[in-house]
Parts: sequence; C-alpha cells; structure tokens
Amino acid sequence: MRFVVQSPFQALSAIEARTALGIPPAFARLVVIRPNEELGRVQVERVIASVGWAERTDIAYDGNVFRSAQRLLQTLRAADDQDDVAIGEYRSPLMRHLANRASRSGRSTLLLDDGVGTLLVRDLRAGTAVDAPSFAGSARRAQLLRLAGLDVRDPATLTYVTSYDMDVSAPDRLSACADDSQPLYVGTNLVESGAISEEWYLRHATSTCRAFGSRYVPHRRESNTKLHQLREAGVSVVHLDGPLEFELGEQRWRPQRVDTIFSSVLHNLPKLLDVHFRAVVPPQTAVNAEWSPRLRNLFDSLA
Repeated sequence: MRFVVQSPFQALSAIEARTALGIPPAFARLVVIRPNEELGRVQVERVIASVGWAERTDIAYDGNVFRSAQRLLQTLRAADDQDDVAIGEYRSPLMRHLANRASRSGRSTLLLDDGVGTLLVRDLRAGTAVDAPSFAGSARRAQLLRLAGLDVRDPATLTYVTSYDMDVSAPDRLSACADDSQPLYVGTNLVESGAISEEWYLRHATSTCRAFGSRYVPHRRESNTKLHQLREAGVSVVHLDGPLEFELGEQRWRPQRVDTIFSSVLHNLPKLLDVHFRAVVPPQTAVNAEWSPRLRNLFDSLA
C-alpha cells in the first residue's frame, strides 16, 4: 500500500488506517507532497517519524501545482509501482492523478479519513451535496492540469477508510477503521519457543477472536506461517511499530477486553486502562512436558 499525504492530519490518518487495516511496516510505502509552509513540514515530519515505513518518496510543493506535477510525473516514471494507493486529500490534483493511475492498473484507491471533509466528498460523489464547492475546479484550470500531464477526473471508485458509520453510493465502498474499543488478543511466541502446541493455540486464538470480534496483535517473534494461518481463518492481524503499551497511548485505543496466554501486558496494561483482562492457562495436554513446571510457575505469578 502506498500512502500519499500532504499535511500533518493526513499523515496521522495514514498511520491510523495502516494500523486498522493490519498493514505491516514492510508493506507500507509513503509519498510526502511536502507542504509549502515551514510549520506544516515540521509537523508532518514529527508525525511520520513516529512509525517505520518501507520506503519514502518526497515531492516538493512550492505552491505551483504545474511544477509539482512535473516532479511527480518524473518520480512515477522511475518507479515500478504495483501498490494500491491511499490518498489524503481528494481535492489535490496530484493525488487525484495517483488515484486514477491506480484505477487504470486495476488497483484500489482508498481515501483516508479527513473528518467532515470525508462526508463532503461522499455527498459530492453521490450528487447530494448542497451549496458545496466543486473539487474539480474551473474548466480552464482542469484543462491546464491535463496539459501538464495530470488526470484530474473524479476517480471511478473510492474505498473510504473512516471512523464514520455512513452509507456510500455504489460503486464506492466503505472500509471502516477499527473501533477504538474493539477487543484485542495479544499474541505470544510460546509456540515458536516449543512450549505449547501450535494446533491448540491456533484453535484457541481463532475461536476467541471470532467470539469477541478481537484484533490479533502478534508478538514480534511470532512466525509468518502462524500469522498466515490466523488470517486464513478470518482473524484480523494488526502489526504494531512498537510495544503495545506505547501504541495504545499513541493511538488512544481503549479496548473493552484483552485476551492473552502469557504476556507482560497483564502487568502493564491494568496501569493504563480500565478494561477486562483474561489470561488463559493452556491445558496440560497442550504444554510441552519439559516446559510444564516453568509455565505453571509463570502463570501462578500472574494470577
């Protein structure tokens, strides 16, 4: 996924969308159309530096959209880009060009959450907006942008990534950001360590996530194979860029429930959140005999 942002709020929305959609940092690429004003540049840098990105491309924007268009097109010609695109500003000719470019290649275009602006875009695309400005601009400006090499038409389809519970008109779609109160299942690497049965763990984690609608937050040492099996079973796996305790503070998540097998969050999160915690002790049949006394002591210490 390639995220295109031009303001601090758009950068924050990109991070929230990335987390909600469960996109690992290794697959999150960033394009920054650098704001013209210094304060905007400083704030964008501060936001995007809070997480890791697989790749970053900067497009200088000096207030002249035509010069910026040439820089963008030059950058695109040098890129072998097969990513879906998430744009932060529907009104931006540069971003609209990227959206149409993705659509022509059979890729998806996502619109990042822009607060009330998201509702305005929805109404404009549905033809129900009242006394709202057109995002296309004047016919003359649109013609000049086309001469500059930009495709500034309205994208054929959009997928809204938003916290709004709203209806959209076909062919647009809605991919809502996860509710900040959605339960979490905190993963463990006890399977990878040889301590517990993978079969039992996958069955327990899958059934718990399905029962409570939980997002699965993996331990950094969990295997990609195990996480793939969870995804295949319909579990939403959300990769974080730092410790869960830090991310909960940064993202302002307030999960109503946290499930786990064994994790330091059982000590740490109760100090941060007033939520329901549940730690399950694996049955003896699921525990490696060599690990059993050690695990029993660990679980007793958390009781």
